[in-house]
Amino acid sequence: MDLSSVFVQVRHEEELKEAIETAMGWKRGCLRFIEVIVHKDDTSKELLEWGSGVCSANSRAPNPQQKSSHSSGNNESNSP
Repeated sequence: MDLSSVFVQVRHEEELKEAIETAMGWKRGCLRFIEVIVHKDDTSKELLEWGSGVCSANSRAPNPQQKSSHSSGNNESNSP
């Protein structure tokens, strides 16, 4: 099977162990996404706070002043 990325959802510890073991066997260069679905009562307060912060950061618009890692550092055009 020639895949460039694989996505797996798990809900239990045994499923997670199996997903990690399987992911370690996939070819190099293949992206592996394992989404762990956990009930909020099964998580710590710190994890819930961290997740809330990640959610907030991901929902913000990008900062237009932030320079891309691909830019050469100047705003001049390369055209003749």
